[in-house]
Amino acid sequence: MTITLTQAAAFLPTIIANSALERLRLTTVLPRLVSTDADYTGAFTVGQTLNIPFLGAVVANQKTAGNPVTVQSPNSGQVTVTLNQHWEVTTVIEDIVQAMENQSIMNRFIENAVQALAEQLETSIFAAMDSGATIAVGNYTNDLSYATVLAARQAMNQNRVPLLRRNLVISPKDETALKSDAALQAYFSYGQSQVTQGSIGRLEGFDVYVSQAIPTANAGQDVNNFAWHPSGVLLVMRQLPAVPPDFGARQEVVRDPETGLAMRATMAYLPNQLAVQVTLDMLWGVALTTTALNRQGLVVRVRS
Repeated sequence: MTITLTQAAAFLPTIIANSALERLRLTTVLPRLVSTDADYTGAFTVGQTLNIPFLGAVVANQKTAGNPVTVQSPNSGQVTVTLNQHWEVTTVIEDIVQAMENQSIMNRFIENAVQALAEQLETSIFAAMDSGATIAVGNYTNDLSYATVLAARQAMNQNRVPLLRRNLVISPKDETALKSDAALQAYFSYGQSQVTQGSIGRLEGFDVYVSQAIPTANAGQDVNNFAWHPSGVLLVMRQLPAVPPDFGARQEVVRDPETGLAMRATMAYLPNQLAVQVTLDMLWGVALTTTALNRQGLVVRVRS
């Protein structure tokens, strides 16, 4: 059975959106390292403010024979998140038949679009940490060192941050500095897999990653790396309203249950240009939970 382009047109937004979302999931690092909240039951608007609920702290109570359990009523709270991150990538394709028959053309657009969206997504997460982190270690006059990593670990330990799933994301220059630190030479000498792959791996309980989107100041001289626990940062993804039927556009929203990411693909014919417009867009908001949870140590600024 042969399926024509006309028959396949109804499925093109779905195909494009799924391909783009898969690339986004593989491209981004930070969304997998933070807490996510997704609601796909309705449509949301840009600038909408959401109150994301959470339960307060609980304690362990010793059970004694013959006595009932201790019922707790932890204070419920909420984290306020504004959906102020709406980003899109749009292109116009004059020969849509060629673009669909030659998959490399469409794949190049999807690859470039996803890279641009991924950069904005990770930049917004860093921006939230940059504006909200209240605990800092290190200083701007020295490159990142092993001693500073230990200071970040100590800050988290003093604030009773869970030991598991701690992350440290650093700039490219600080990756070089760590690998050149004399205190870590033995570590890298025995870590042949890290040397071969060019990675640092785990260090002092942190999963260490490198990002080119690390916030900087003072013409790039001051670098703000970050150490955090996933519970300290909340990424809220929401889907945008769908175009009503018969409005001349085909649209599809797809979601990734693993990361909570959501993306919308829109295709419409432009009679004035005799071309097809393709748009990929996303809506999200980011907030720190450190104040709401009263645990500032969940996010630590690591200066260099």
